[in-house]
Formats: sequence, structure tokens, C-alpha cells
Amino acid sequence: MKILDLFIVALMPVLKTLLVTAVGLLLAVDRIGLLGPDARHHLNNIVFYVFTPALMVGNLSETITFDSLITLWFMPVNILLTFFIGSILAWLLIKVTRTPKHLHGLVIGCCSAGNLGNLLLIIVPAVCDETNSPFGDSSTCSTNGEAYASLSMAVGAIYIWSYVYMIMRVFAKKRTEDIYTGDSTITVTFSGEPAETFSGTCTEALLPSSRDCPSSDDHSDRVELPRTKSAGKVKVSILNQIIECTKKFAGHINLKMVFAPSTIGVIVGFIIGIISPIQKLMIGDNAPLRVIISSASLLGEASIPSMTLIVGANLLKGLKRSEVGLLLIVGVIAVRYIVMPLLGVVIVKAAHSWGMVGSNSLYQFILMLQYALPPAMSVGTITQLFGAGESECSVIMLWTYAVASFSLTLWSGIDLQFERIVTMGLLDLFYVASNPILKVLLLTALGSFLALDRIDILGENTRKQLNTVVFFVFNPALVSSNLAKTVTFKSVVLLWFMPFNVLGTFLIGSALGWILMKITRPPQHLKGLILGCCAAGNMGNLPIIIIPAVCREKGSPFGDPDVCHVYGMAYASLSMAIGAVYLWSYVYNIVRIFSSKVNEKVNIDEFASNMKSGGASELPQESCSEALLPSENYSASMDCANKSMTPEEKVKVPISYAIMYYLRMLSRKINLRALFAPSTTGAIVGFIIGVVPQIRKFIIGTDAPLRVVLDSASFLGEAAIPTLTLILGGNLLKGLKGLGILQPLIIGIIAVRYIVLPLLGIVIVKSALRFGFIHSDPLYQFVLLLQYALPPAMNIGTITQLFGAGKSECSVIMLWTYALASVSLTLWSAFFMWLVA
Repeated sequence: MKILDLFIVALMPVLKTLLVTAVGLLLAVDRIGLLGPDARHHLNNIVFYVFTPALMVGNLSETITFDSLITLWFMPVNILLTFFIGSILAWLLIKVTRTPKHLHGLVIGCCSAGNLGNLLLIIVPAVCDETNSPFGDSSTCSTNGEAYASLSMAVGAIYIWSYVYMIMRVFAKKRTEDIYTGDSTITVTFSGEPAETFSGTCTEALLPSSRDCPSSDDHSDRVELPRTKSAGKVKVSILNQIIECTKKFAGHINLKMVFAPSTIGVIVGFIIGIISPIQKLMIGDNAPLRVIISSASLLGEASIPSMTLIVGANLLKGLKRSEVGLLLIVGVIAVRYIVMPLLGVVIVKAAHSWGMVGSNSLYQFILMLQYALPPAMSVGTITQLFGAGESECSVIMLWTYAVASFSLTLWSGIDLQFERIVTMGLLDLFYVASNPILKVLLLTALGSFLALDRIDILGENTRKQLNTVVFFVFNPALVSSNLAKTVTFKSVVLLWFMPFNVLGTFLIGSALGWILMKITRPPQHLKGLILGCCAAGNMGNLPIIIIPAVCREKGSPFGDPDVCHVYGMAYASLSMAIGAVYLWSYVYNIVRIFSSKVNEKVNIDEFASNMKSGGASELPQESCSEALLPSENYSASMDCANKSMTPEEKVKVPISYAIMYYLRMLSRKINLRALFAPSTTGAIVGFIIGVVPQIRKFIIGTDAPLRVVLDSASFLGEAAIPTLTLILGGNLLKGLKGLGILQPLIIGIIAVRYIVLPLLGIVIVKSALRFGFIHSDPLYQFVLLLQYALPPAMNIGTITQLFGAGKSECSVIMLWTYALASVSLTLWSAFFMWLVA
């Protein structure tokens, strides 16, 4: 099945939802006023009491039978797990984001309840109808798929209107109780008893709302009049005691609220579907009472569009003023579209291996897809009922459904081809992706340990001096040796698209980093770091480790392992070399520019303070000389020749002298010494050695007379990665002590590098293949795609150490991005392998 077709299949139901939501928003505008607060309230009552129960009765009675419950017994368990896992993740999200109390129920509802109904009913038959569908005959697939999707919808409705409904009611009730503590109340005091407060309006409506008072049942057993001791004890029969206990229990449980109309509809639907005599009377073309179920189904069709309109109308208030922050929205999206689907794959595959789920691939596909769906639209109905978070719910629904088309396409593709992907073993792929990441994390931990005050082997001065050696010696040697070995004139011509692809990752990452800065508003000294982390991926050691390991696996889609290994190493080495060129020319200068701005501001502030305190009134004249290595007090080079001086008579100068003069002035302005970092110079040297055949013959090859030069450079270059990783760990110690890094910033960088960039990479590489810019080698396409899904480059830590801007913050960002990299690389590598196979 083509990725574009799959995207369209996933997009259509989401687009329908967004369009109907937009209509609801339009109808709620003041000029139109068709869906004002009162209209929404009354329409929601109809949805709650009529449309949704009718939908439950119609769908359940037609799809549920006793045999299907026995055969598909794991589906209710699987859906229950989605609700429980989502609730736990929501609780963690609430703790992290410190969500307001009145939104706790909404967050739990959005994270736990997925849209198990209409989306599955649209996606599954569409997947079955595709010519390349892996589920066999299309008619059989459609019949079974609709049965599975209908059961999924029915079971999901049970949990929504019992579990989620109760949770949201509890949190809404807490909110109303908090509100009523501030209202006018009547205080009743009995002798020997604490004071009890009652609201003046204690009548309870059938439909819960935010304006109702706490239930009268709650007051009935709180206040007890003092009893006088009687001489004799009154005997009460056991039956009366049971009745009394049942009444008290019913008073506490409030069965009217537990059994919502939709829950009752589910029970009725189950009874009709399971009990054969009743089913024969109502279900089927020849059933005498079939008109009842047909009428219920007709009513139920109005449920989804009506609640979608209400969500859209509530969105108007949410867009004007909402307590939902960016971090909360990103958290809900991460729970529903990243964490839940990953856990779903593990759970379903574990159930299959233990014999709980049969080998039917369509059934497994639906079970896994249940973990990757957007929040249920019924959550909006429940928030409208209780008057707690209606507008916030609409904002969350807008963003989650906007992202849903991409997420459903991605996860549907992975779930569809999961059997093909796991032929090489998902665990093996995870190990391959985790191995280099674990090395980085272990070396980072060692660096932090060596930087402790008690150990003090990797202190501040040591890190600075060691970073100087990395900057001037190790990195240039690594870049020049790798480029000289891998780059030839022929490879540059054949793989000409790779430099443009890597440049695309840098430019797109920079644009996304700029957007992230506008959203999060970080301090000035972190702007260069953010752009660097979003732009520069680890193009070096990670592809060099991952690609050969993938080639050696039995189920690899890249053909002969030896041929794959040779080409894979060439592609990975070229990727590393090109990445180094852009890193040390583009990212290096971006960080340098932002750090110079910070240091100029610091110098101006210091000068102003000196002036106020009566210090020197002149700037030091000797500050015009520039050090070779930028330091923490680095500032942009000043043009010392532009000092004020008395004008002389104009002298005619030859044109050649004038040109030389202007070139000197230009070189001073551009500051070529800072622009061409040692690693950039090393990249130029490596390119010259590799591309010019005469020089290549002298230095590269077993018979080359000067091969010892390249061997020595490679030997030096091997020290670059471990040394800068240790420095990163040393800087991390300061970052862990709480130096200014914000949670939204870390989440934003992770979202850029592991979600947005890979998705854009798929579009770019597939477009390039379609227009004939790249050849059809699947391994080459895989490497190009992988370049968009890598964690930030380790050398960013070296650059921040050089300029003294954001060293500790860089270490914290690296810690979190590399901690998540193993999972992200496993997921994207599996998807890319399916995509190019």
C-alpha cells in the first residue's frame, strides 16, 4: 500500500472532523449566534440523553454476539489497558505540567479515551480495499474489519461512559464544592458535633452541570442529631439491616450518576445482542421488530456530527482565553501519538507470543491501532455536561486532530508492515540503535563523575584546556582523514544529492529552531545553542554504527550483507564528512554570532557601571588584538583602524592599491580566521586530497608513499569523540544543579529532531526520488532518510565550550535527547526500512 494512499485514508476522517469543527466555530460567532451557550447546552442534552444512547444500542445489538465475545475476548482487555495506561501517563503529565485542578479530569479523559469508533470504521475498510493490502481478500477483510471496528467502538463506549465519565464527574464535583465554599451558606451546629454547611439551593437536577449544588444525598448522612440513651435496645431484623445498608450504599454511590444514559444504552445493546430470542426478534431482515433497531441507528447517526459541532463552538472561547498551555498540549500529543503506540506494539506482540491473540494479522492490526488514535469526541460532551474545561477541551481536540492524520499514517504504516519489519527482529534493531547511545551516556556519566569536586580530574580549567586540544587537533584530524578516505570525484558526481540533503536538514532545522525560539522565548545566550541543536544532527558515529549493523541482519531489505556493508560505510562516511563541513562553517558561526552579541552586551554593561562608579572614561586601547581561540570573554573583532583621526589631504592612489586596501578591509569585516574554524580547514584539506587524483595516489592506499600521514591523522581523530563526550559529561554536572534550562525548550528540541524533521525528511527524499534526483538504491534512500532522524551533533558541546555560552544547558539537552534517541532511532529506522523496501 503506497504511503500517499495510506496518508489520504488516514486524513479523510480527520479532515471531516476539522471541517465540522470549523462549522461549529462559525455558528458560535456572535454575529451568527446559532450555537451560543444556551443552544450548546440544550444540544448537548439531546446528545447525552438521546443520540449517544441510541448509537450504543444500534451498534452493539448488531455486532455483539455470544460467540464474538468468546472469540475476541482479548479486545475488551486490550481497550481497558489503553484506558489504564493512558490514565497513568496523564497523572504523570499533570505532575510535570502542574495542570490546574479543574482540568485534571479533562487531561485524564483525553489521555485515556481514544476515538475507538468512527475513525476505525473509516480506516479499516479503506485499508482492506487497497490492492496491496496485506490482509488478503478485500471482501472478507472488510466484513471482518467492520465487525472488529464495531466491537471496538462498543467496548470503548462502555469504558468512556463508566470509567472516564466517573473520573471527570469526580473532578468536576470537587471544583463545584470548591466554588460553593466561597458562596453564601447556612451553618447548622448541633451539640457536640462539628459545624455543617449547606447551600441554599440543594435541589439536584437530572443533568449534572457546573451550576448545580452538591447532591442532597451527600448531606443526608453527614448530619446526625444527638441520640438519647434508651433503657432497652430495639431489635432489628437482618433483612431490615440489609435494606438500610443498601440504601446507604446507594446514597453514597449515586446510581443515577453511575448509570449514564449511554451506559444504559450499552447494557440494552448487550442484552439484545447476546440473548438469542431477543436478537431474533429485533436483528435481521426478517425480524418482526427490526424497525426499533433501525430507528435507534437512525437517531445514533446524529451523535458524532452534533458533538463535533459543540466542540467547534466551544473552541471560540478557547481561542480567546484558555488555561491550556503549550506544554500541556505537547504532553497530550506525546502520550497519545508516541508513548501509547509504542507500548501498544509491545503489549499486542507479547499477547500474541503467549497465545492470547490469534495469528489473524487484521485483528492484530486493529488491536495495535487502538493505542494510536486521537482522543474520543465524547470527552467534549462530558466536559460540556459538567461545565468544567469545555473551551480547553476544544483547544486540545483541535491540535490533537490536526496532528492525527500524520500520526495515523505513520502508525498505520508501521502496524501494517510489522511482520515484515520484525523479520530482522525488532529487539535486534533496538539493540543496534541503543548500543552507540549507551556508549555516549556511559562516557557522559564518567565525565560527570570526574568533574565532581571530590575527584576534580575534569575541573573547569581542565575542560577548557582539553576542549582547546579537541578544537585545534582532534576534530580537524578526524574530519580530514574521513573525507580523504571516502570522497572521490566519482562519488561526488554519483552522490551529488547527499550534500544538498544534509544542507536541507540544517536549514529546515534552523527554521524550526527559530520558530521554537519565538514560542519559548529563551535567554539571549541560549539562542545559538537552540539553533545548533535543531539544525545539526549526529551525522558521524551513529550512522557508521547503525548502517553496517542493519546490513548484517538476516532479514535486512538491502540485499547481500557484504555489498551492503561496503556501500553503507561509504554513504555513512560521506554523511559524516559533509555534516562536519556544515557544522564547522554554518553552526559554528551561528553560535559565535549569538555569543558575541551576549558578550558585547556584557561589556557595555560593565563599561556603564564603571562610568557610574567614577571609573575610567576610556575603553582600553590594547583590546583591539584578537586571540586565535575564542574564549568566554570573546567579542566580535573591532576594526581598530577606524579610530577618529584628523582628515588629511586627498592623495591619488593607483587602482591596484585601492583594490588591495578594500580587500584588507573586507577581510577584517568578515573575520576569515573565525569563519574558517580548524575543522573547516581540515574538511577543505580532506576534499582536496580525496578529489585530486595525483595527491590521492601519494597519500591514500596501501602502496602510497605518504600513507603514514593519513594514518597518523586517523589515529589522532579517534580521540575526538570520546574526549568531547567526557567534556560534555563534565559540563552536565553544572547543568544538573539547576542552571537555567526550561522544560518547554527540551520538549521543543525533542519534537523538532524526532517528530517534525523525520516527517519532512520523508516528503523531501520521496519527492527527490520521484523527480529523478536520486537513484533507486534502497540503502542510499535509507541513509538520506536517517539523516533527518538523528540526535544533535556532539560537537555542539565543543562549540559552546569555546564561546562559553550555554555549556551546562547544552549538556542537559544532550542528556535528554540521547536518552530518547534509542527509542526514536528504532522506531524511525523500522519505518524507513519498510518505506524503502
